[in-house]
Amino acid sequence: MIEKFSRMLGSKSDLYPHKTEEKYPRIVEKIAMLWGTVGMSRYFTEILFDDRGDREGFPPDVMLELFALSNYHESSKPSRSAIENAWKSSEVDRMSRFDGKS
Repeated sequence: MIEKFSRMLGSKSDLYPHKTEEKYPRIVEKIAMLWGTVGMSRYFTEILFDDRGDREGFPPDVMLELFALSNYHESSKPSRSAIENAWKSSEVDRMSRFDGKS
């Protein structure tokens, strides 16, 4: 088990992909490395969806783990509106410094 990744899952440590790690350790290593980054969503798409048409696919137990992790990762990202609000407030702060307003 990759302890650092397990800790990153925090209260959702039950989502740790034991079956995937058993059968595909490199995939779990890469997930642990990418977790919380922009590249994580891209990697999930890459491994879960066959865009070439020639992949065999994962066993059902591994697919369940990977989809659960993917869903959790997506749900734990800040919403687009939260990100936009953060930019707006920092823009207002920045502009008020130039206007001499606080």
